[in-house]
Amino acid sequence: MKKLVPDPPTLCVGPGLSHEDAITRATEHLVKAIQYAACLPDPPDARHREMLSDALLNMR
Repeated sequence: MKKLVPDPPTLCVGPGLSHEDAITRATEHLVKAIQYAACLPDPPDARHREMLSDALLNMR
């Protein structure tokens, strides 16, 4: 049987947001998360743990 409605785009963050805009937004969040994670010393102190949790939040 033929589908009446095509499959939606793989990534769409909100209503009215195009697929290209959603990809751009996701890329921006991942770049920020990578930048935060790259600045962390080993072992991280309390301030750096907060940066890591912010990076994880951006990745989600």
